[in-house]
Amino acid sequence: MASGDGVSVGASQDAVASAAGPSPELEARAAEKQAFVEQMIDELVKAMHNPTGREENRYMRTLVSPDDTCFKTLINLMILPKYAGFVELRCVVLHAVQMILKIASNMVKPGTAGTAGEQDVNIGMKVLRDLVGKDLAEQALTELCSMVDRTEQALVACDAMLVLAELGPEAFDAPEGSRVMRLLDLFAALPDRASELVEVALRVHAWGGTTRAVLVEAAVTQDGGRYLGEVLLQMVNRGDRMRKLRAVKIYSSCFLVPTVQTSSTPTTSECWWKSCCGSCRSMLMLGNLLATRSATRPWCLSARSPATINL
Repeated sequence: MASGDGVSVGASQDAVASAAGPSPELEARAAEKQAFVEQMIDELVKAMHNPTGREENRYMRTLVSPDDTCFKTLINLMILPKYAGFVELRCVVLHAVQMILKIASNMVKPGTAGTAGEQDVNIGMKVLRDLVGKDLAEQALTELCSMVDRTEQALVACDAMLVLAELGPEAFDAPEGSRVMRLLDLFAALPDRASELVEVALRVHAWGGTTRAVLVEAAVTQDGGRYLGEVLLQMVNRGDRMRKLRAVKIYSSCFLVPTVQTSSTPTTSECWWKSCCGSCRSMLMLGNLLATRSATRPWCLSARSPATINL
């Protein structure tokens, strides 16, 4: 990636462009970096489609090595304030970061059973710290949370949400609260990204604990929850076997929320879940049958996850 960008955050030369807009020089540099990252994404896609290939496997192992500076460069580019207004650049950078984290979580080391992600749900956060150091990782996490909460850049918020999901519950559950509410907001703001956002919801539910409880309660009581419910219903109707089961599990959890049964002044979302409650009994029976027949099959985190990668 073209050099010339300092990594210090908050320096005056890295300030966000003024009301007059970015300079032509800065626009040119942003375009150059965007083209570079897009090329990297193309190479990542090719490698992830053929993870057992000799060159592809070596390329992916290099990207998740602490000795390689590529991932660190992406993180520095992500947090530089002067590029905060370049939405397309930020989106491709976030996409590349997500893909590299996904590769790391699907690595299988000799002598272990299952992928790194299956053994530790917070593997993404550990990879981030290993590759860029603790201090830069904390800066990156702060910036990701800021991106998610920023309402004027919904596309950036969506891609940042996908990265937080790769990092795991440690990152998703920020000190000021879970990102579940923002996740539901994004379902309403970006319906064309619902197929990606629902993967975050499935993962959050699979984490269990407080995060799952917050998701289930918010899905029923917050207006954005009905959008999640509609996407889950599509997944039940058209998804693969394991996705049907996982969608049904979220439905089952939501139907058990007391307000679905007892609220006298339901919200829009509660009305939607109430209307589904009776019509989905057969769906829940199907889910129980699927659970019985697939008890010995492992859960998969994402249909778009690359094949496991042996080191």
